[in-house]
Amino acid sequence: SAMTYSKAPEFVRMVELILGEKNFVRALENYHQKYAFGNATTSDWINEMAALAPKDVDLQSMATGWLKRTRYPTVTVKNMEYNSDEKQLSCKFYQSGYEIIQ
Repeated sequence: SAMTYSKAPEFVRMVELILGEKNFVRALENYHQKYAFGNATTSDWINEMAALAPKDVDLQSMATGWLKRTRYPTVTVKNMEYNSDEKQLSCKFYQSGYEIIQ
């Protein structure tokens, strides 16, 4: 769908930010070498990225939550307070539309 095509590049960008440029490039190289003469799925790509991701990041769940949903998650900012003496802004962020799907 058109939504998938607009969300997929954002997902790739998020994965690059999570892995860092060096590990992201290495994971892409691994992916291209492994699947150069065959077929690959989205899950195959994510597994190659996950191999170099921090251990506390579940890219498969993230992909399911991000790519299999229509629309984007909604972020709401509440409780904004600015302390002019300390030049500090405090706020709370709430996200909806990213509940776990099976």
